[in-house]
Amino acid sequence: MLEVALEYWQAIDAITASKKLDLREYELDEEEWQIAEQLRTVLKLFSDATLFFSRSASPNLVSIIPAMDHIEDRLAHMGLDEAMLPAVRAAASLGRKTCNRFYQKTDDTETNRIAMALHPSWKLDYFKEAGWENAWIRDVKAMLRAEFDRKYADHPVSEDEGADASDAEDHNAKVRFFFVHHHVR
Repeated sequence: MLEVALEYWQAIDAITASKKLDLREYELDEEEWQIAEQLRTVLKLFSDATLFFSRSASPNLVSIIPAMDHIEDRLAHMGLDEAMLPAVRAAASLGRKTCNRFYQKTDDTETNRIAMALHPSWKLDYFKEAGWENAWIRDVKAMLRAEFDRKYADHPVSEDEGADASDAEDHNAKVRFFFVHHHVR
């Protein structure tokens, strides 16, 4: 609706300016039209995100986290952009605060954090490159190691009956080393 109003602003101005139609109370001044124009930019972030997630057969954590990071980053910039009117900066800041309240829910379960760290293309590099706090990255790495140790570290990798116990222990140690040093960068 905002898009249509901005496209037909001249017609809307003409209609609301007419004394005969008694719509003067709905007439927008120049600053209000500017707010509408700038607000369109802010709201487009949410519209684009909605379309992105609804086009996917099944949006997953690996696509949602970077998208949320992008939205958070854009809203942060808009909230500080002096070229934006104060009302629009305030709206962007409130939108960011609201998004972050929900975005932080992804930290509520270890599964979400571990799933991101196990993504074959990113591992923990995504979070480093995106500027996430080092403490958060260390926590995820510790969670991942703890989960690996709890669930998988003591499981034999192969059940080769010809191998002796020391070969199996050596092999398991190599698997743990590989996991810790190569998968979680």
